[in-house]
Amino acid sequence: MASAVRAGPRLRRAAEGPELAALPRALRDELRAALASEGSLVPFRLLRSLHAALRDAGSPLRLHELLEGSEIHLPEVPVPPRNPELVARLERIKARLANEEYRRMTRDVTGRDLVFRTVSPCPGQHRVCGALQHLALPGGMDMVTRPDPAVSPLKPNLQQGAHRQENTLWKALG
Repeated sequence: MASAVRAGPRLRRAAEGPELAALPRALRDELRAALASEGSLVPFRLLRSLHAALRDAGSPLRLHELLEGSEIHLPEVPVPPRNPELVARLERIKARLANEEYRRMTRDVTGRDLVFRTVSPCPGQHRVCGALQHLALPGGMDMVTRPDPAVSPLKPNLQQGAHRQENTLWKALG
C-alpha cells in the first residue's frame, strides 16, 4: 500500500526557497530531510502536517500545487514462493475439469440419443422401436424384392429368416 510520495520539482523548489518561510522550522527541516533521503520519499504523515500548517498560516499555497509533478511511491510487494504440493494439486484439478468438459462436449456426438428421442417420446421404448425397425425394414424389402413364391427356390430360407427376426424381436422386448 502506498505510504509516501516521490517529490517532484515543484515541492523541491518550495522547500529550498522562501515560499515555506511562514511554516514552523521543525516542519521545514523534516521536509528537507525527507527530500534529501534516498529516492526523495515524503511520507503521507508529513504531507498531512504540511497541509495543516499551510492552512493555519493562511498561505496562498495549496498542497495540490506543491505536489505537481510528484508521483505516488508504490513499494514492491514480495511474492511468496509457490508450494509445489499445491501446484501439483491445482494441475490435477485443471486436468479433471478439462476432461469433464471434453466429455460433456462430446457426449452427444454420435446422435444416438437424438434419434431415439425423435422416434419415441417415451424413454423406454427405444428398444422396441429399434427391434421393429430391424424387423420391418428387411421384411418390407423382402416383400418388395422377392420373386413369386410359387417359382422361387428360396422360399424356405425366407421363412427361416422371418423366424429369426421374430426371435430377435422377442429378445429385445424381454
